[in-house]
Amino acid sequence: MTPNATKSSTTSVSLITFSAISESVPYHKLLLMYGGEIAPEELLRQDANTADGTTILYGIGNWYFVNGQTERARPLWQKVLDGNQQFAFGYIAAEAEMARATLPLR
Repeated sequence: MTPNATKSSTTSVSLITFSAISESVPYHKLLLMYGGEIAPEELLRQDANTADGTTILYGIGNWYFVNGQTERARPLWQKVLDGNQQFAFGYIAAEAEMARATLPLR
């Protein structure tokens, strides 16, 4: 690696500021959870009637699902669907997962 490449890398990392993270708090929390720094149970108390809560609840459900805990994922996705955030990504994704769950296995 050249000295200029090292300087460029350091500059790029320093550009990530708290304001960049504060605009994506739910995603940041989910990244910490996926990285093992936060337990899913620490994030469960979310309001499904907010976009942030919908995002986090869907993400926790997804984490359970990919880790073979479908029985823990589906109630979280249903909680998202019981909320009022129909235009949030977490809601749309939860809707797709629940629809997929009712399809017969191929």
